[in-house]
Amino acid sequence: MSKKYLLIVCTLIFGCSAPFEQKVNPKQQIKIFQKLSDDFIDPPMSSRPGAFWAWLNGDVTKESITNDLEEMKDKGMARAEIWDVEARNNTDGVFGIGPKFLGDGSVELIKHALSEGKRLEIRIGMIASSGGNAGGSWVTPDWAAKALYSSELKISGSKSFSGPLPFPELPNNCPKEENGMPIFFKEIAVLAIPDHPEKKIKDLTEVVILNQHFDGKIPKWEVPDGMNYNLLVLPNIKYIPDDVVKKVETMIAAGANVLIQNPEVARSINGDILQNMTVDDALTKLSIAKDFTPDEHKLDFIHRKIGDVDMYFVTNKTDHPIRETCEFRMTNKCVEFWDPVTAQQFNIANTKSTNDKTAINLRLPLTDHAL
Repeated sequence: MSKKYLLIVCTLIFGCSAPFEQKVNPKQQIKIFQKLSDDFIDPPMSSRPGAFWAWLNGDVTKESITNDLEEMKDKGMARAEIWDVEARNNTDGVFGIGPKFLGDGSVELIKHALSEGKRLEIRIGMIASSGGNAGGSWVTPDWAAKALYSSELKISGSKSFSGPLPFPELPNNCPKEENGMPIFFKEIAVLAIPDHPEKKIKDLTEVVILNQHFDGKIPKWEVPDGMNYNLLVLPNIKYIPDDVVKKVETMIAAGANVLIQNPEVARSINGDILQNMTVDDALTKLSIAKDFTPDEHKLDFIHRKIGDVDMYFVTNKTDHPIRETCEFRMTNKCVEFWDPVTAQQFNIANTKSTNDKTAINLRLPLTDHAL
């Protein structure tokens, strides 16, 4: 069946698979899993957070700069962006007036910040202008403030696609050349996203990055055929576009299992469909195991896969600690519990596997998460 794409220009760890399940070199899989574990405990500098470092009225000293950066280092930060900004609500003159921005005194303090950043292995950046104004005659278009815009084009598979992409619509005050194009622009990404009826990305692995197929003018891509669905669910919405209805009817005729939750929409669909039941009931009827079976009022989850490692990010939705037995659609895997707050990792040996599921007893504190 053909599949439609939308082109856009712009925690529990299950690992250590049994040998007969491994799809990659065992030694390489161990290295991947070990690096994932090591980086979780001690994230590399490239993955650590940074922040705008406000120098209110430029009122800083070498001592305060050193103290700020040492505190950032101690708290795990990796980058600081110097921002000389006015303290507008300066009640009782709490903040003094520092040297003029980029004057001799200001440059001396910036040099000290760069030196201390190098000593502490913290990357130092700087906002090019004082205050919130990012303009100035010295700022060329490629360095000016920018915004991200996108355009969309719908295509269908399977076929070869090669053609121009629509340029994004821009605001009237955007500086333009005589031909109507902006003075400066740069293509960031071309993404192919499955055009689901509910307009949601169900899994990031569905997104196809087409940058390597795009020369800046014309993309060239072999659009793949459609996915195989065990169950397609049309949610309880009142309106579904006619082209989507036709596509669903084509899928039903090809043997797809489709659950339609809105009675009016169900009456307008031709073909053998599932209706008047919940998603859980439909999965049971089709003998399909759920990916994760918690109490949905207490827990929520995201499932990702890296190589042969399955990662479940589980979060406590309640306002109190909970203890819950959950089943994961996974067997013959070693199980670890990773705490993203403390970076602690635990092996979970007391699991129970039946058929294609593994049951685990989870204990999560108030509004806590596990990986």
